[in-house]
Amino acid sequence: MENLTVIIPINKLDTDEKKNLFINAVSSVDDSNIIVVGDDEALDTISDVKVDGKMFATIKNTSKDNGYTSQVNFAVKKVNTDYFTVLEFDDKFSSIWFSNLKTYIEHDTNDIFAYLPLTEMVDYESKESIGYSNEAVWATSFSDELGYFDLQS
Repeated sequence: MENLTVIIPINKLDTDEKKNLFINAVSSVDDSNIIVVGDDEALDTISDVKVDGKMFATIKNTSKDNGYTSQVNFAVKKVNTDYFTVLEFDDKFSSIWFSNLKTYIEHDTNDIFAYLPLTEMVDYESKESIGYSNEAVWATSFSDELGYFDLQS
């Protein structure tokens, strides 16, 4: 989508597993602009990463805080498209995410300022769908154990 920027904030991607997750994330982006943001150390860890057919810009977060929200806020100031979204390095877009966004934008009105698509939760072991949720804004409301959905919340 030519009018969309995807922001991917990173810290050190210091293992092959983390680099592979990053490659999967970047690979899931359509033809939208991609900005990867991090400090010098984080950006150095992806200097050798190549993603077939994908180009991405890297920007150094020069703010004093290099936390997730600071990285996102820093990158947002560099966005020059009408729309942006944030993708975590260990996540990826579904095959229909961009077409859905295009549909939402076609029906855009002045009173809409955010789109929050549903996320499909998939069991790690079986790879089976276990349900849908809104974005996990408050992770503690999903589970008592970080990284797991207990579906009791």
